[in-house]
Amino acid sequence: CYSYQGDLGTDQIFDTAGFTSGTLYMPVYDVCAQVASVSAGATIDLATCDSSDLQTFVFGDGGTISPISDTSLCFTASAETRFGRSDVHQISDMSLATCSDDLTIYQQWGYRATLEDEITVLGS
Repeated sequence: CYSYQGDLGTDQIFDTAGFTSGTLYMPVYDVCAQVASVSAGATIDLATCDSSDLQTFVFGDGGTISPISDTSLCFTASAETRFGRSDVHQISDMSLATCSDDLTIYQQWGYRATLEDEITVLGS
């Protein structure tokens, strides 16, 4: 995530406490990340939290995020972007794809508690 205003936007904040239970929870909106299905090409959306397998993830070594029911699939950002409300807001779609060293740049995820912190790779 980025910050051109000096801090993280509310639409970028996940509760790091949920990482230990495999949950990607956005407290400001009270929603969780959810895969549409456990198959390559499935989208990743936000939904009311229900602790289902579609909302439970494994944070693998090297920063991958996979559905708990199939760790051969990884959250994958699209190489293509589009603009949001202005040309500073770039949007990249996410979907599940087979985990691959060739896609590391699109499949490695991390977090930081503040903008000044170094990025911590998920799963490390």
